[in-house]
Amino acid sequence: MIYRLITLVKTAVRYTMLFLLTLLTYLLQVCVLDRYLNIGSITPNLMMAFLAVVAVGFGRLRAFWCGAVLGLLLEVMQPSQMLLNLLLYPVCALFTAYMFASKTPAQLEYERSIGKSGRNLSPYLRVMCASAVNITICEVINLVYIYLRGTDISGVNIGRALISIASTLLITLPVLFVLRRPFGIVRKRASVSASPYVEELSV
Repeated sequence: MIYRLITLVKTAVRYTMLFLLTLLTYLLQVCVLDRYLNIGSITPNLMMAFLAVVAVGFGRLRAFWCGAVLGLLLEVMQPSQMLLNLLLYPVCALFTAYMFASKTPAQLEYERSIGKSGRNLSPYLRVMCASAVNITICEVINLVYIYLRGTDISGVNIGRALISIASTLLITLPVLFVLRRPFGIVRKRASVSASPYVEELSV
């Protein structure tokens, strides 16, 4: 009984911390980055970088609801295209979590049993890939929206999209290194393979 209560408290604390961190990410994006860190009016997407870390380290469920919270905040506070942000952010988070989240020991053991390597790639590499996928999807959808509005897509539009992708990737690294230790995101976990440890993003 006491063990279950302690487990519930720890889970509640973790979810609360993640929720507060999601709110902080939104506030930093709209209050700091949008005002003080932009390149030719192009701002790095801190929220997509944050979702990449969550997707890799926390799995599909938490990535989805973090994306839903960010999408809802954007939809309520900065409405642009109807329901676009509300759909885009949770879908991107869920997609990248499916592709890049850390595999469980059971999944790793199954892969080894069928002759595969049975190991996770570097969490840093997976976070960068997830961030690249997130922001690329976002920019492609923005270009499609511009085209559907009757505006020809020019080199300027593509250049702005590429700058947004590059700047978001650059900001992903400090986001990862800031989050990994204070919130226990990177740690050593015992592995069932021959190697003694596998480094993963996890809580």
